[in-house]
Amino acid sequence: MELLTDLLIPGVSLLEKIGRTILVYFFLLVALRLAGKRELGQITGFDLVVLLMLSNTVQNAIIGDDNSVSGGAIGAATLLVCNYLVVQIAYRYPVVSR
Repeated sequence: MELLTDLLIPGVSLLEKIGRTILVYFFLLVALRLAGKRELGQITGFDLVVLLMLSNTVQNAIIGDDNSVSGGAIGAATLLVCNYLVVQIAYRYPVVSR
């Protein structure tokens, strides 16, 4: 029973999980824009290493004290929704894309 609890019940509140994910997403979005990489074709091998290290670095900021599967799914779903919304806004308003 404890195994199922650890796997399925998030260690932090749903609102905190979503808030952490949104904050980290927008921080990385702005930081990568300021770094000048506009398209995936512009990144080098070094840039890829930095992106992988960034993902590992901000992982704890997103998950907090939560190691549950459902907590990870909530974080991943929040990232996908944020990305979808940003892409839709950038498509509708080209000034945002720049």
